[in-house]
Amino acid sequence: MGIDIVAGGRIKKKERLAKTENPYILLLCKLYKFLARRTESKFNKVIYKRLNMSGRNKPPLSLSKLGKFMANKDGKIAVVVGTVTDDKRMYEVPKLTVCALRFTETARARIIKAGGECLTFDKLAMRSPLGQGTVLLRGPVKSREAERHFGKAPGVPNSSTAPYVRAKGRKFEKARGKRASCGFKAIYSAKDLTLCIFLLRKGARIPLWGSASAKMPTGRQLEPEAFYSAVSSTESSVKDQRCPRSWSVCSMEDCRTFQDVHEIQHVHEIQEIHNVWEEETPTPESDSDEEAQARIDRLLSELQAGREVMLGHKLATVAYNHSLHCFDVQDSDVGSAPELLYPLAAMDECLPSRIRGSAAYEVKAQFFNTTDDLVFRFSKRQDQAAFVPMLHRMSAEARKVDKWHEDWGPGWDDDSTELE
Repeated sequence: MGIDIVAGGRIKKKERLAKTENPYILLLCKLYKFLARRTESKFNKVIYKRLNMSGRNKPPLSLSKLGKFMANKDGKIAVVVGTVTDDKRMYEVPKLTVCALRFTETARARIIKAGGECLTFDKLAMRSPLGQGTVLLRGPVKSREAERHFGKAPGVPNSSTAPYVRAKGRKFEKARGKRASCGFKAIYSAKDLTLCIFLLRKGARIPLWGSASAKMPTGRQLEPEAFYSAVSSTESSVKDQRCPRSWSVCSMEDCRTFQDVHEIQHVHEIQEIHNVWEEETPTPESDSDEEAQARIDRLLSELQAGREVMLGHKLATVAYNHSLHCFDVQDSDVGSAPELLYPLAAMDECLPSRIRGSAAYEVKAQFFNTTDDLVFRFSKRQDQAAFVPMLHRMSAEARKVDKWHEDWGPGWDDDSTELE
């Protein structure tokens, strides 16, 4: 059997008609339909279209917005297909001539008191049938509460969408976005970082970025050893190269200092690294060593020890070694090579003003043998300025071997100690 359709196919709906039962609105629709058909004015066509819209597409407009949009527009008529409401935050209302479907009592009284005029659309059609001398305004259509829930999934990177939750308490959807079993698992990008921790592989050299970076191979194109040998062999273009901005290193001498570090196990080597920070790091506020040590210990404990991440094409387990102050990275595959040690080489302060504020920040661990980054996030309740004082304090206390032993543990300045 076929479908009995009249020749010509289905009729497509070309325009929306008003569903309201208000006779005044229906009369205005009939009036502006006539004006839109018999005149060449686009103003009348827009008014007719907006009169037929639903209520959610005819949002109200406040007096403060009217005053803002009608500034320096003397002699013009503001036209709003909707309601004009009062705004108590606006102390003085300018003289305005407004045409709208409806005025609240206080808004009408304040406009008339200021010497203005409130018009209806039938009076506007008589005064300006073609829309000359008018300013067509509209309220915020996307300001409804329901619009907050539209968009990307809540919790994913670069998403400001509000989730549908019963309440914002401790027990309501707090794991959403943190693990795959609760909706999804968000992978945070490195675009919004405010504090970075850079980690060096044992025996590796930090590559330089600059004008010759286009000719240099990347970590994904070569193996780690071949990559570092290729980077270190570019001696001809060293003078033209500069470190990236995120390193906060000014001169090429500092870059060579970073390159010469292979094993961080002596006090003078750590002192040599942190000499870079003495000129750029601001002097921290006076604080006791115990409080500073407690703060950084609390922050390091938040680094999600034992987290499985993808390094290159392999699955690895990352854990922070508190005694050696480094990250242990071990392959999760059975029968793989022994664990690799990533000593803590340098800490980069990107935005000091935000770190000292109350906003949350993220910490990135960058592995130079791959192009992957490991990103951790600290909550707003933690002390945001803990890393900056400790950077300065480490460089000052490195000269005192005994004091440095008490704070950071024995074995680092022992020649027999090896980081494997």
